[in-house]
Amino acid sequence: MNHRYQKFIEKFGHLRVKLGEPMSNHTYFKIGGPVDLFFEPTTTEEFIESLTYCKKNNLPFCVIGGGANVLFSDKGFRGIVIHNKVEEIKLVGFLGKINEKKTKVDKVFVQASSGTPISRLARYTIEQGLQGLEFLVSVPGTIGGALKINAHFRPQNNEFIGNCLHEATLFNKEGEIIKTGQKYFRFAYDNSIIQESGDIVIEAVFVLKKGDKNDLWGKAQESIDFRKKTQPLGSFSSGCIFKNISIADAKMLSTPNETTSAGYIIDKTGLCGYRIGDVEISKVHGNYFLNLGEAKASDVLKLMTLVKQEVREKFNLELKEEVFLIGDF
Repeated sequence: MNHRYQKFIEKFGHLRVKLGEPMSNHTYFKIGGPVDLFFEPTTTEEFIESLTYCKKNNLPFCVIGGGANVLFSDKGFRGIVIHNKVEEIKLVGFLGKINEKKTKVDKVFVQASSGTPISRLARYTIEQGLQGLEFLVSVPGTIGGALKINAHFRPQNNEFIGNCLHEATLFNKEGEIIKTGQKYFRFAYDNSIIQESGDIVIEAVFVLKKGDKNDLWGKAQESIDFRKKTQPLGSFSSGCIFKNISIADAKMLSTPNETTSAGYIIDKTGLCGYRIGDVEISKVHGNYFLNLGEAKASDVLKLMTLVKQEVREKFNLELKEEVFLIGDF
C-alpha cells in the first residue's frame, strides 16, 4: 500500500478509514466503483485535518456531501474520498434596534457547517421564523455543494441559495483557511467561483429576515408539491443532468413562456423514456436520468452523448453538463 495512504489510516483510525469502498453506496445515483480510501469526518477539526493531510502530502482527493449532482466512474476514484459528515446549525447574531419597550430584529445570522443537508437548514430556519431559504426544503445535497453550484429551486423566481449568503470559511488551494464575503463567490446560474478555484467550504453564515412561520411553511409546502408534480421522485437519480439553456436561446426557439428548461428541450427530441442498459431518461422530466437497478456510469455517459447530439441536430444548441464527473472516464 502507498506509504502516505498508510499514514492517513494511522492518523484517522483503521476502523474509520475504509479501503475499496464502492461509491454506489454514497451517491444519489447509486452508481460508482471502488475508491482507494474513504473517510467520513464528523467534526470541523477532523474535516480540516483530513484536507490538510492530503494537501501537504500531495495526495489526490475529492470531497462529497450528500452525493447529489455527481457521477463516479465505474472504475471508481484513485485517491481519497472525504465524505463530509460535519453537521451543525446555530444562530450567531442579529441586527436590529433595542429600546426600553421592545427589540426590533431586522436581520438574523445563521451559521451552518458545510456537511449540513440544505433541507435540514431550510427546516431549521422556518421553525425559527426566518425567511430566505424556505424554497430549499425539498432540495437534496449539503451546504458545501449547494454553494458550489448556487443551488436553486425555481430560478425564474430568483430562488438561489447564494442570495442569502453573508460570509463563508473556505479551505483554499494553498491549504489555507480563509474567510470571504458573498461577492467572492461570483454567483451565477448553476455556478460559483469555487468551481474554478477549487476552494472547499468549511462553514457558511447566512443572513435572513424575520418572517411568519406559518407563511414560510406554506411556501415550503408549495415547493414540495411543485417538485412532486414535475420531477420523478422515488427513483435513483443525481438530479438534473444538464444546465438549463439561456434566456436568449429560449427566445430564439420561442419556447412556451420563454422557458429555459433543459427538460423541455430534451422532451422535444422525443428521447424521454429512452434507455441504455439500466439507465433511462425520465418520462416525467427529460433532464433526469434514472437508475433502474444496475446502471453503469458508462451507460449514463452514452445517454448524455446521445442527448447532446440530438439537441445539437434539432435545435443547434450545445447542452452543458450540470452533473460533476469524478474518476476515470
